[in-house]
This record gives sequence, C-alpha cells and structure tokens, in this order.
Amino acid sequence: YQTEVKDIKETSARVSVSTDIDEYKQYDVYINLDNKMIKLENGEVELTNLVHNNKYNYRVYYKKGEEFIATQTVGSFETPKAGFKFLGLYIEEKTDSFVLHAYSLDNDKAGNVYEMTVFFNDKTVYLKNSTLEIKKEIYGDKIEKIGYEYWYTDENGRNIIRVNDGLYFCK
Repeated sequence: YQTEVKDIKETSARVSVSTDIDEYKQYDVYINLDNKMIKLENGEVELTNLVHNNKYNYRVYYKKGEEFIATQTVGSFETPKAGFKFLGLYIEEKTDSFVLHAYSLDNDKAGNVYEMTVFFNDKTVYLKNSTLEIKKEIYGDKIEKIGYEYWYTDENGRNIIRVNDGLYFCK
C-alpha cells in the first residue's frame, strides 16, 4: 500500500491509501491511529479531533473476513502549532522610564513576540518575556517613530512581520 497525507491542519488531516496489487483491492482498508481502526471510504479518510502541535503515527490494515491484517505500511505526520495572533504593543510611561509590553495569543510558542525586536528614536532594543523597561535618561524623554519585528510559524512556514512606524492594537 502507498499512503499520502494531505490537508494537514491544526486539528485534522486527510490520508489516502492506494495499491497496485489486485489481490488487495478486494479488501476494506483501515488506518490504525491511536489504537482506533478507521475505515477508508473510496481510498481516503479524514482524521478529525486531532491535537495541534502533535505527531501522529499510523499503520495500514486490511480486513479479511472478521480479521484485521496489519500491513508493513506505516506513516506519520505532525499537526501544526495552534493559531498565533498578535494583539498589540503597548507603551506604559512612568516617571523615569517607559515599559513596553507585547501581547499575543500563542499557546504553542509559535511566535517570538515574547522576544521581539523594537525600533524607536533610531535605536534598537529587544523585549524579553514580552516586556522591557527603558530608562528615559538613556533613551530620551519621548518615543518617536516606533516600529517592531516579530515572527510566527503556521502551516505555511515561518512568517516575519515588520511594522516600520506605529503601534498596532487588535480589539
């Protein structure tokens, strides 16, 4: 049997199974995933209720009478990390400093907002743990021309976002 995994999403994937051997074409084909036998229809099955950011291993079986026969065909795939969403960069002004706070929804650490790069007043600073306090005596009494850069990964790979001028907030 040959398998192909396609349409892999955070909580689902589609597996197709085919064979060139006529003898095997007469049997119902199953995928064993997490100790569950899942029957294929027309050579495909959609696996749902998967967990994001997880690796899945499967084996192909065929059913002969009432018996499931394990084949040598095995495979694996990984579901992508959960959706990343940047919520905004907030500046809190104190008497002698500014505190930068980056906010995101990022359960699987798919992005680096917690360690993002911030540009302002022709200087570059790096947030650690989504927060950075910058002293006014070192960087000046006001922040102008602020920009930032962060990245996140999703099913399409790594995405780099750079905002050159301004704050971004999402409601």
